[in-house]
Amino acid sequence: MKPILRILFFYFFLLASFSQVHGQSEPVRGQVQLIPPYPANISDYKNRAVISFTNMSQAPADVYLRGSLKNDRGQFIQTKPNIFSNTPIHIPGLQTVVVQGNQFDGNFLDLNNLQTNLDQQAYSNLFQFGMIPEGYYSFCIYAYSRNANGNYTPVSDP
Repeated sequence: MKPILRILFFYFFLLASFSQVHGQSEPVRGQVQLIPPYPANISDYKNRAVISFTNMSQAPADVYLRGSLKNDRGQFIQTKPNIFSNTPIHIPGLQTVVVQGNQFDGNFLDLNNLQTNLDQQAYSNLFQFGMIPEGYYSFCIYAYSRNANGNYTPVSDP
């Protein structure tokens, strides 16, 4: 019986030494919650969002935000590719920061900073009244860091 246990232990040790640990590939983890009732106006997404960022690395991070809304009909409203929040959110190493509403720069959701695939009527409602089309939406926030050259790189998984 002992030789079998040794062989099993050897194979377990061998398997454990060759396995890879897969985790989140980016250093910042973000989570978004909306305070109900769920809004029909784009500006309310800024005001009702509660966002928590966890810095998984030891180095502090300053993150800039972009956002997107996608509904169950394939329509999207998202920040233009060259637009980021103006003011970064500072996240100390190995800590979590929670921001909500007016605590973060929401310019990435301003109407002039958005692109969309909405039809003409929905587009007009969005840009005249701030109203998004009916549907079930996913609201995502993406975090980016800015390097010394001024380029933005993602630091959170989408």
